[in-house]
Amino acid sequence: MTRRIWILALGLVFLTGHLPWLAPALEDVDSQNFALALRDFNPALHQPHPPGYPIFVALGKLALVLGLSEAHALAIWGPIFGVVMIASLVQLFRAVEGANGAVTSDAASTRPLLAALLTVVCPLFWFTAVRPMSDVPGLAVALVAQSLLATAFWRQQGLRRDDRATLVATGRLIVLGAFVAALALGVRVQTIWLTAPVFVMVIVHRIGRDAAGALLGSSLAFTMGVLLWAVPMIVAAGGLSEYAGALGSQAGEDFAGVDMLARNPTPRRLVMGLLHTLVFPWGSTAFGGVMVGLLAFGTLSMMWRARRSAMLLGVLVLPYAMFHLVFQETVTTRYALPLVPAFSFAVVHGLSWFKGTLFPVTTALLAVWAAWIALPAVSAYAGGPSPAFRALRDIETAARNAAGVPTVGLHHVFARAVEAATPQGVRMLASPPKREWLEVVDHWLKDGSGPVWFLADPLRTDLALFDPKSVTVKRSYRWPPELAMLVSGVRPTSVDWIELTDPAWFVAEGWALTPETAGVAATAGRSPAKGPIEGYVRRRPEPMALVIGGRNLAAAGQGASRVIMTVDGHEVEQIVASPGFFLRLTTLPAGTTNGPDRLAKVEVAATPASPGAVANIAIEQFNVQRVGEVVWGFETGWQEAEFNPTTGVRWRWMSDRADIAVYETSHDLVLTLAGESPRRYFSQAPKVVVRAGTHVLAEESPSDDFKIRVRVPAEALRAANFRLTVETSETFVPAERSASPDR
Repeated sequence: MTRRIWILALGLVFLTGHLPWLAPALEDVDSQNFALALRDFNPALHQPHPPGYPIFVALGKLALVLGLSEAHALAIWGPIFGVVMIASLVQLFRAVEGANGAVTSDAASTRPLLAALLTVVCPLFWFTAVRPMSDVPGLAVALVAQSLLATAFWRQQGLRRDDRATLVATGRLIVLGAFVAALALGVRVQTIWLTAPVFVMVIVHRIGRDAAGALLGSSLAFTMGVLLWAVPMIVAAGGLSEYAGALGSQAGEDFAGVDMLARNPTPRRLVMGLLHTLVFPWGSTAFGGVMVGLLAFGTLSMMWRARRSAMLLGVLVLPYAMFHLVFQETVTTRYALPLVPAFSFAVVHGLSWFKGTLFPVTTALLAVWAAWIALPAVSAYAGGPSPAFRALRDIETAARNAAGVPTVGLHHVFARAVEAATPQGVRMLASPPKREWLEVVDHWLKDGSGPVWFLADPLRTDLALFDPKSVTVKRSYRWPPELAMLVSGVRPTSVDWIELTDPAWFVAEGWALTPETAGVAATAGRSPAKGPIEGYVRRRPEPMALVIGGRNLAAAGQGASRVIMTVDGHEVEQIVASPGFFLRLTTLPAGTTNGPDRLAKVEVAATPASPGAVANIAIEQFNVQRVGEVVWGFETGWQEAEFNPTTGVRWRWMSDRADIAVYETSHDLVLTLAGESPRRYFSQAPKVVVRAGTHVLAEESPSDDFKIRVRVPAEALRAANFRLTVETSETFVPAERSASPDR
C-alpha cells in the first residue's frame, strides 16, 4: 500500500508540475517535423523525419481533436507518459533489487522509491517532459517493456522446470514485454537499444525451462506489435521504396553531418561526450559533478554488494550508453535521457550505505537540489516561444505596420520553422543550403533596392558578403541562460533578425571573405582563376575608396598572378601578386561607376603573370565606400582569417609585428583589439604595443581575455603614412606545440 501511495503521490506532483507549463510553441526541428506530420503524415517528406514515429504522431493527432494547439498536442504526452513511467520505474527497480535476492530489507524496499523520485526530478527528465518531443513518451513505453522483462528475469531465479505456474506467468510477462517493446519502436525507434538486450538475456536465462515456447510467443507478439504501426506508416509514405529511400537519406545525413565518436575517435571527443552525457542532464556543472562522483561510488557499491543487480542494470542501460556515446551527437542533451534512470538507481544504491534516516534524508536533499534547478528552467521555457518562433512572431507583427510587403530571407536552418509557422504579410525568399545570401543578391538584381529582413544564424558568416555598413541587427533571440545545458544541441538555437539596407556593395559566388564563404567557393569551383567572380557596387558620381586583398595560394616558385578588377567591363585596377598575401588600397575616380541603372557590375579575374606561373587567387578582403568613409585592410604580419563554427568566433593570428593600412582620412579613429588570454599560450603576459609610425599610441600587458581601445589621432596617422602597427613581445609557432601544420 505504501508503494502505491508513493507512486500516486509522485504521479500527481508530476502532473501538476508540468501541465501548466507545456511548451508554448514549437522549437527543435524535430518538433517542427512532428507538427507538419500532424497536418499530413508522410515520412517520405520528412513529416516527420524517418523512421517516422507513427504512434507518437497518432497520439498528437488525437490531442488535436480535443482542441489543443500543435505544440500542446505534442507536449501533453510528456506529463501523461511521465506518470506511467513512475510506476514502471518503481517496478523495474524492484526487479533489479530482486535479481540479487528477496526485496525484504528496508533499504532494498526503499531504494526503488527513492531512485524513481531522483529520476523524475532530474532536471533533464523534468524539463524534457514539457517539450513537444517523443523522448519521454518513447522512454516511458520502453521502461514498461523493460519492467516486464526484468520482472520475468527476477521471477525466473531458481525456477524449476516442473513449476508450471511460474513458467506460464513469466512466459506471459516475456510475451507482453516483447509486444510493448514493439510499440515502443513506433513511438521512438532508439528504444530498441533499451529493450532488445534485456529480452535476449531473459530468453538465454530461460534455456532449459521452456525457452523455445517463450521465444516463439514473444516473436509473434513483437511482429504483431511492429505490423500495427509499420504497415500504416509505409502506406502513408507512398510505399516501401519511397519509405526506404527517405530512411536511407536520413541515415546518411545523420551519419555525415554529426560530430560523433564514430567519425571523430579522439580523446577530446570522448571526454566531451561523457561531459554531455553525465553532467549536462543535471543542469549545473556543480550538481552534475557531485552526481558523477556519487554514480562512481554507487556503481562500485553495486558491484561489491549486489553483483547480479549490477549485471541486470548493465544489460538494461549499457547497450544504449555505448550507442549514444559512439553514434549520437552527445551535445544534444536529451539523447542522454534514457540513461537517467540507471544513473539515479546507482546513486541511490550508493547512498544506502548510510544507516537510519540519513539515507532518505540525503536522497531527499539531492532531489531538492535537482528541483531547485529544474523548476526555474521549466518556468523560463514556458515563459515564451523558442528564439526562432519569437522572431517569426515579431516579423509578422512588424509586417502589419510596414509600408509595403517586406521581403524576408533566412538561413536554411530556419526553413522548417518557417514551413511550420509561415509569417503572414511577407514575401519569403528561398533558402538553399550554404547559398542563402544568393537569394538576396538575385532579389536585388531583379526586384529593386528595398530593404530585406533576414533570419540569421549567428554562427554563419556569409552576410559578410554584403557591405557591413548595410547590415543591422534589429533584434537578437536567445534561450534563457538557465536552459543552456538542458536545450544543448537544439536545432535551430539562436537567431538574429537582420535588416539589410541599401548596401554600397555586395558580391555573388567565388569570394573568400570569410573561411565559410571560402569553403563554399571551393566547393562550387569558383575563383578568379577559374573565371571572373562577380560583385555589384551602388553607382555614385563621386570618387570611391577601394580595398581589395587576398592571397596567391600558389606555392613558392610557381610565379606571380595578375589580378584584374573591372567595373562594367572597364579595367580599374591590376595587381601582380606573388605567392602569399597582397592588399591594395586605391581610389576609384569620380564617374567610374556611372551608368543608367542602379548597380555597377564588378568582376575580378586572375591569370598567370608569366609563362609557367600558376594562378590560384583567393579574394579575402573587399570594401568600396565613398571617399571620407573609414576604409582599412589587414596588411603584412597578419595570418589568414580563422573561424570557430561552434562558437561563431572569428579572428586572425598575427606575427610579432602586424600592420593595418587605412585609407586616407582626416578623422580621429578608434582601434579596438580583442583577444583571448595570452596566458593560455605563454607563461607570462606579453607586452602589446600599438604605434603609428614612431608614435606609441598604447602599451598593454594583458593577462586575461582582453579588449584594448586605442585612440588614433588623425595627425599621427597621417604622419605614419596611414599605417598602424601592432607589436607583441611573445609569439609561438603552432606546429611546434601541437599537431597543427600552421607555421
